[in-house]
Amino acid sequence: MNELVTIADGACKRGQHCGAGVLLVNPENGSIIEEHAKYTGEGTNNYSEYKAVLFAIEKAEEYAREKDIRKITILTDSALIVEQLNGVFKIKQRNLKPLHEEVTEEIERLRNEGWNIIIDQVSREYTLRADEIASEEALKAMSTSTEKKYPFLSALKKED
Repeated sequence: MNELVTIADGACKRGQHCGAGVLLVNPENGSIIEEHAKYTGEGTNNYSEYKAVLFAIEKAEEYAREKDIRKITILTDSALIVEQLNGVFKIKQRNLKPLHEEVTEEIERLRNEGWNIIIDQVSREYTLRADEIASEEALKAMSTSTEKKYPFLSALKKED
């Protein structure tokens, strides 16, 4: 395998608790190699999409260095993020500018090391699993926040 594809998606619940989901995919057969998800803090949907791309770069770089792969394609369903990162759209939301800079710096760092990094947009149907695991992280954080506010609620949860 000489290329690694990542599928990245961000999700926010109730407009505040956000998560990122990343799939590492073998482009030769479409199989999922690894799944990663994490809570990314409070923010907007666009915030969570940028955080997901950052997380995708991190996880893809770790895997690709281990396997000596130098081509990474990052796929996301956010046309806005892709167009901003590719310089087509300007960043109007001030809170996104630092994230845009961070992603751009990471991409440039890898390109300066000789990596081929591509960011592209795909339809939402291809990011559903990444969205699912991102949403799970956001919901866990939301649940924890609610239980801190109302501790008695944890007794009402059903056991798996």
